Amino acid sequence: MYSHLIVFSTISIVRGLGGLLLAGWLIYFSMRENIPGIRQPSLKAGDLTAFLAIGYLVGALAVIRLSHGLSILWLAARSRRLQKGGKEEAAIKRLFQSVRRIGWGLSIVDLLDLTFFPITTGCGLYGLLVCRNAGVLDLTEGKELAASTTNP
Repeated sequence: MYSHLIVFSTISIVRGLGGLLLAGWLIYFSMRENIPGIRQPSLKAGDLTAFLAIGYLVGALAVIRLSHGLSILWLAARSRRLQKGGKEEAAIKRLFQSVRRIGWGLSIVDLLDLTFFPITTGCGLYGLLVCRNAGVLDLTEGKELAASTTNP
């Protein structure tokens, strides 16, 4: 179960970094002076604004995805070292629940995104599988939170 969380977080981190690169590229080319001279006459009135808006949207999703992946990694590593019944256990449990909900939402967005169809659909289905997995649900509800060695 932890291995699925690690793979899911790694995929989220890589996609978040890629999304930040794509957003930067779109925002860079939303400025008229950065577009090659041969392409400038073919631009329509709202093209640069569309590049800018899509760049901001992609950037926002990339930041959410990147922070989601990093928080899963941190929480998975932290939950392995917890002592049962501590104050920190309840806080980790609440964070895990909210991170799982964010992952579920990002997976739904991936399923609805048809721009990069085969990649996003596969990542969305895997995200739903991980977020709805019984082991992950047990972990986020605190049943298996402290130093579990039964599911490495």
